[in-house]
Order: sequence, then structure tokens, then C-alpha cells
Amino acid sequence: MDRNGNSKQRLIRVLDGDKEEMNEASRLAALHDLERVAGEYFETEGRAELTVERDKNGIAVCFRFRACRVKNFTSLK
Repeated sequence: MDRNGNSKQRLIRVLDGDKEEMNEASRLAALHDLERVAGEYFETEGRAELTVERDKNGIAVCFRFRACRVKNFTSLK
């Protein structure tokens, strides 16, 4: 591999290593905020789940919860 190829690969490794994983305190804070927002639009049941994991394209985030009904908004006339 030429010098530019080595430099590019080294830069990619540095940038990937610089991406910090989400710590538990931040994950719990995000979960709390997302649960609050979900509660504005849905009547939720049980506990929500938040997973944050690296994948080949970056970071995959999944927020999952159960709802027993949708809270529809109506306009007052």
C-alpha cells in the first residue's frame, strides 16, 4: 500500500477509536427523556428499552416501548 493509503487507514483508525461509547448514565438520561416524549404521544405500558451499539455504518440506536393507545390531538374551535 502506498504512503497515502497508509495515512488514510491510520486516520480511519484514529477517528473510529475517538468515538466514545455511550456510558450508562448518559443512556439512562436519554431513556428517561425518550420515555417522556413517547408518553406525550402514546399511552405506554411497561418499561421502554434503549440499546446503543456500534455497527459497520456507525452507531445503531433502538428505542422500543409498548403502547396501549395513541393520543390523538384535536383542535378546539
